[in-house]
Amino acid sequence: MTARSRWSGALGMVAAAALAAAPAVAQVPASGPLRGFKDWVIGCDNLRGCTALGLMADQGTGGFLRIERGGAAAAEPVVRFSVMVEAAEPKDAALTVVVDGQGAPAVDHRPARLQDGQVSLVLRGPSARGFIEALRLAHAVTLTLFDGTKAVQEVKVSLAGAAAALLFMDDQQKRTGTETALVDHGGASAAAEPPVPALPAVAAMRMTVIDKPGRRPAGVPKPKDKGCPGDDLVIRLSAGEVLWGVCAFAAAYNWGYSFWRVGAGAPTALKFALPGADPHDDGHVLVNPALRADGLAITALNKGRGLGDCGVIADWAWDGSAFRPVRIAEMRACGGVPPDDWPVLLRAQTNPRR
Repeated sequence: MTARSRWSGALGMVAAAALAAAPAVAQVPASGPLRGFKDWVIGCDNLRGCTALGLMADQGTGGFLRIERGGAAAAEPVVRFSVMVEAAEPKDAALTVVVDGQGAPAVDHRPARLQDGQVSLVLRGPSARGFIEALRLAHAVTLTLFDGTKAVQEVKVSLAGAAAALLFMDDQQKRTGTETALVDHGGASAAAEPPVPALPAVAAMRMTVIDKPGRRPAGVPKPKDKGCPGDDLVIRLSAGEVLWGVCAFAAAYNWGYSFWRVGAGAPTALKFALPGADPHDDGHVLVNPALRADGLAITALNKGRGLGDCGVIADWAWDGSAFRPVRIAEMRACGGVPPDDWPVLLRAQTNPRR
């Protein structure tokens, strides 16, 4: 299978804007780009922060390499190696990292963190810079997981596309030709780099789930798909309004919900959308929606496949008149990367509205 066939087109799985009303669209911050270069994926957010992910060849899901860097001129890259544990969890986890063609390991049997079935090791500062420099002429990075002194798993991360992805990072962060660039070094001072844009903020109203909402209001349709769960998702927006979600479709690992704003008047269908999508796309459905733990946003996770290692995840905050996207992360290549590690394309701060 070619690297190109890995791409699932997840960008089209969720639509774009903020609510159907045109005035709401103008307040949506622009999201950053997402690109694929052979076995590498890179995405950048509206603050010029970028995340590059190196995957195994041929859709392997055993591990990955992550390089993240903030958009500020002084921000340094952070490298993380991750192995997804395939057998028994190691009691004494350690990783060795070898860049092909190098005489000595880049990381030699260093203790690693085990969490949620993932063993990870992080490099910062000069160690991270030195590792990135070592990638220039290499073709693969081998991660070996140890339990104590015993090697228990090996993962080979492809470097096909790594140079292009890091060049793209330099370009998006306005570092090309400067002393801070990862690949395209130059003599220009970091002072030549423009300041990072301000973090957008949304005054978000705190929402709560209504466990026993009672009868579905007139004007809110019944679920049409027989595979839908029996309960609606009902969330209180304010003392006089609720958000009423009804299952629109049920698939093997995705459940789509349409939402209505229910208050004193007739229920109004809401349209959610992501910045930059076709305005004619149907954005009325959120997939696998749930209220965030702090009550300040609704999270929707549209999985590209059952493993949940690709797709789109977005958070929406209610400001009293419209839902605003406050976080978008996306992963188009299905390669074993969990949602928490996907490239973030949009960030906004949610300030509790009082």
